[in-house]
Amino acid sequence: MDNLTKQNCINSFKAACDKFPQDKKYRETLARAIELDPQEAYLLRPVIGQNELKYLLENAEEKNFMPGIRHDYTVMDSHDNKYLKSGEFKINLHIHTKYSDGILEIEDFLQHAAELADKNYTLNPTEPPLLIAITDHDCIDGAKEILTKLSKDPFKYKNVRLVLGIEISTISNKFHKLKQPVQIHTHMFCINPFDKQLNDFINQKRELKLKLAQNTITKLNKELKPILNKFDINLTMEDAAKVHPILLKGQDEIKAPLVKYICSKLLFSHLVLYNDEFLKILYSNNINPQELGFDKPIMEYKSIFKKPGNIFKRYKDALKIYLTDFFKDKTQKTYNFSEILNLETTETEHYIEKGFEIAKQAHPTLTTMPKAFAGFEQTLETLSKLDFGVFGIAHPGRTTVTDFESSLEELFENMFETFKTYGKERAAFYEGYYQSYYGTAYLDYLLPIDNAAKKCKLLKSGGLDSHGPNITTRHPWP
Repeated sequence: MDNLTKQNCINSFKAACDKFPQDKKYRETLARAIELDPQEAYLLRPVIGQNELKYLLENAEEKNFMPGIRHDYTVMDSHDNKYLKSGEFKINLHIHTKYSDGILEIEDFLQHAAELADKNYTLNPTEPPLLIAITDHDCIDGAKEILTKLSKDPFKYKNVRLVLGIEISTISNKFHKLKQPVQIHTHMFCINPFDKQLNDFINQKRELKLKLAQNTITKLNKELKPILNKFDINLTMEDAAKVHPILLKGQDEIKAPLVKYICSKLLFSHLVLYNDEFLKILYSNNINPQELGFDKPIMEYKSIFKKPGNIFKRYKDALKIYLTDFFKDKTQKTYNFSEILNLETTETEHYIEKGFEIAKQAHPTLTTMPKAFAGFEQTLETLSKLDFGVFGIAHPGRTTVTDFESSLEELFENMFETFKTYGKERAAFYEGYYQSYYGTAYLDYLLPIDNAAKKCKLLKSGGLDSHGPNITTRHPWP
């Protein structure tokens, strides 16, 4: 970049910062955190504060959050990409990286953002080119890295509007007419990832959650000893992380991952590793049982686990498809796995159910909230005292409505009113333009959600919930 171009960029950055003087202190604080002279905080112009964020969302349209039209609601990455191609897709405030359960490297995050932002600017030079947020689960390490890397070459990202954020796995047991605790993933945007109070909060929850998860694994090994000995199994955190990777990072929750782990580990051992008929097929094809994995049916066929039915049946269904695909790919042979896996599993399922009960003990109830969990109300109340940051509710349409005895209208009004009560003026957004709901059941929730949000004067945010190799891909697998 020559001196004239660089000076033009500096002038442009300074002018843009002057449009939102309320965000000046935020950039100066970030500058100090990465040892940049606060007088040069304008170099962090690509990073935006809460006032510019509100302005951009107030002037956004639904298509700006959509890569294109999604014709198949049972396939996540099925948009036709018409708006991505036209440059009208320009907002994704829900992106995960390798620091939580995504696979995106920070370097790739920034590179793809710069390329897409520059393309959008070329197509629509009079409009904001790209607004994105890093929102890893219960972790801000990626936000720290992305800020540091961006500051090394800020002009490369001149068309990017970056929000530093986090998605906190909160849970409430205080809502009106609750049957059981309800999970609410809470976004916090425009954070200072170096804030000590924020770091202390996140680190404490992570350490407590890891300890609780490990203690639960230890108890499972003790209480399920007869069946574990039968199948020569030792349950471990590392093994459990194969079906829920962020369990090992102290992120998200504990009960659901361990339920999936116990079910898949025991059923796979029973139906595959200790099934003489199946083993004969393996050895006749010179296949080592270690080439298979108990976790594969869950991780590679996730859509099956979104369908109705108990987890035993769903795992068995996914296992049959997985094995069929595996053998077809490996040997070009097909087998009738419905017959081969048709074993009596009553005893195994009994121990799995027992394991489920133990896993449930590591979860909040209507009367208890273990310190390892971020209570919705407590989290809002605590983090609303930070110098910077605004709250949003992530994918409200994924709320488990069966956890409530109230109507949809009451449910979401109660949720958003509680959100405002504890988050105060920081409670500003809800993800009304979420692009990765599965199926069509959520469509019935959208109007009640919008009506409740309107009453509470919340602005719509939105995103793809990207976990893939770039900022526009939902899934981390093909």
